[in-house]
Amino acid sequence: LYEFSIGFYIWQDITLQHPSKAPVDNPWGWTGPFFPMPDTSNKNLTTNDMLTTEIFEKLAPIKTAVTVEELMAICDIAAVSAKDMLLADAYTPFRTRQVQRTVEIDNAIGMMSDNSERTVISPVADGDIEICLDLGHETVGWVEFELEAVTGTIIDCHLVEYMVNGRPQHSDGNRNGFRYETRSGINHFVSLKRRGGRYIFLTLRNMTAPVKIRTIRMLQATYPAQKHGQFLCSDAAMNRIWDISVRTLQLCMEDTFTDCPLYEQTLWVGDARNEALYAQICFGASDINLRCLWLTAYSLEDLPLVICQTPSGWDIMLTAWCMMWGMNVWEYYFATGDIDSLRDLYPYVIKNIQGAQKYCEKDGLLNIHAWNMFDWAGIDQGHDNVIHNSLFLVGAIDAAIKCSDALKTDDGKWLRKFMADTRAAVLPLWDEVKQSYPDAIYENGEISKSTSQHTSALALLYDVLPDESSRTAALRNVQTPPEDMVKVGSPFALQFFTEALEKSGEVASSVAIIRDKWQDMLDCGATTCWETFRGWEHAENPTRSHCHAWSAGPIYVFSRSVLGVVPAAVGGAEVVISPHPVADLTWAKGTVWTANGNVTVSWKLKGDIIDIHVDAPDLINWRVERNKDWKEISQAVVNGSAMREWKSDE
Repeated sequence: LYEFSIGFYIWQDITLQHPSKAPVDNPWGWTGPFFPMPDTSNKNLTTNDMLTTEIFEKLAPIKTAVTVEELMAICDIAAVSAKDMLLADAYTPFRTRQVQRTVEIDNAIGMMSDNSERTVISPVADGDIEICLDLGHETVGWVEFELEAVTGTIIDCHLVEYMVNGRPQHSDGNRNGFRYETRSGINHFVSLKRRGGRYIFLTLRNMTAPVKIRTIRMLQATYPAQKHGQFLCSDAAMNRIWDISVRTLQLCMEDTFTDCPLYEQTLWVGDARNEALYAQICFGASDINLRCLWLTAYSLEDLPLVICQTPSGWDIMLTAWCMMWGMNVWEYYFATGDIDSLRDLYPYVIKNIQGAQKYCEKDGLLNIHAWNMFDWAGIDQGHDNVIHNSLFLVGAIDAAIKCSDALKTDDGKWLRKFMADTRAAVLPLWDEVKQSYPDAIYENGEISKSTSQHTSALALLYDVLPDESSRTAALRNVQTPPEDMVKVGSPFALQFFTEALEKSGEVASSVAIIRDKWQDMLDCGATTCWETFRGWEHAENPTRSHCHAWSAGPIYVFSRSVLGVVPAAVGGAEVVISPHPVADLTWAKGTVWTANGNVTVSWKLKGDIIDIHVDAPDLINWRVERNKDWKEISQAVVNGSAMREWKSDE
């Protein structure tokens, strides 16, 4: 159940009284619900049985109107004390607070240290005392404090992620805090809920004596990740972007990947696909990904496609996320070589594809009444037939084919036919005038006039374009979109753009986009990566969530493109080393995890010579390959030995 609260902006001249006029301190009574909750998901919800059959039997004989007192007597409902039923709202006073003045606190730094010298806070005559503690960076865990106070002092604690000009960005929709009432003497408290944020606001209310604070701190709680991946280059901003990306990812790793440490703290299946890519590079955290894959697979016992967040009582399909789960199964196997888990998961992969196939019977496109969102952007995506879903389906079928081939099953033939049929259904939708795919086809058959970068990126990535001319146009849409085209809105969607650009050999564009978009975060003092780019949320706030691991894409791009470490065989048995000296970089170095051991690469430009050093375990076969960004390079030196020379225009 969601939290329910009632507030009054003006309290003057308002009196609340219990409907039975009972002499109790609780003015509220309740009845119902007498009707089932509405069906708001793909699966019927269980009705909330708050009234027992016995009470219904007592109400059934009533044929005429009755008073509240008579109704309470019939149903044996007694008036309840407010203390037993109601909680005072601690969030609204924080949300609507008015700062009157700033006061000095002696030994303020003491409360942030585990020492014996207390920070003494004395009461003031005309207000409450508010303390704001800056942890220095986003974190997640349990708030702990130890203080000495008299009985009845109220401690309100709230966390926020971002402040601008002294104004906190409130986490509306999420009451990210709690209220504690002191007893006399030493109070040691650890919060019951894991919370995220950077700033801790501590408000002392109802003070009748000084409060002596020994310590306040956050007990950080994340998956115990071991950092394998490293990155450093000649651009200080890119180094900072790498650091905040790694921190963001770790703060969104618990017993599963989660979306963020403040809001849902939930395994979102699409988010997990991207997070798994980053974690494999940086932490080698394959066990947490396998757990996510299995938790999602089990949802196919009740639904035709995997659910979008698991475990959950919210049974809803987010179609793009359903397709990403199958991709993640293949990518997990490719990274780890865990053939046993692939074999066990494979029946669910096939069941998921077969579930999608049932929604393609109308015209070969994926038509499904579900949540068809892909990005927090203005895509025309509120329809059953959204083109990016069919493109994602092609990617999911391709992943299933790779799984089938690895296991040597008999499913390859029908999977290839299904993929060919889906591609054939999408290809005629390419608009030669707009040089793009449309966003959607409406229920009446009308084609949406809206176009977005997203369909072009996915069409490049999954090879769903009619010819070379359309491929050129799609690449142009991703790199330099026309003014009226919907632009990418979140780092999550951008991941698929960067994959498409890498596949097209346009690595420099990926690095440039990241360098620009993440610079905005750095300029705002970000210590973790944002959920969306600026512009989607209210103008005052650059984003909703300031820590969202689907935004850790720089880990992927910097490792594969700048360092140039690209696994070319299952388990990292083969690795291609092909650094891209783009963005005016003169050197870079770093480490990438593989199942066969860490691969460490460093490179440096010396005029028109690139000097590369590779350190990899004997189990890994690696080779250095040139790329289009070596056009100004005349020679490469690898581990001290010169490769053959070639012309700069070769």
